[in-house]
Amino acid sequence: WGATEVKAPELVDAIVELTETGSSLRANNLRIIDELVASYPQMIANREAWQDDWKRKKIETLALMLRAALAAEDKVGLKMNVP
Repeated sequence: WGATEVKAPELVDAIVELTETGSSLRANNLRIIDELVASYPQMIANREAWQDDWKRKKIETLALMLRAALAAEDKVGLKMNVP
């Protein structure tokens, strides 16, 4: 479980935590009392890297893989070796 959540009951009255699902908070019997900010990750390339064809291809490939991972988040993968 998260280090912050484990320490909370012994050391502090409240915490500010960055959480994606809240499962670690619930597992430690903590509850969310307010959402301060919603955060949305962004992938940003600097202009110099974007103008370099080799780097641009690498950046685009990485972005494609990240989008695919997000799209597959609720899917199940099955891998088999069949003779």
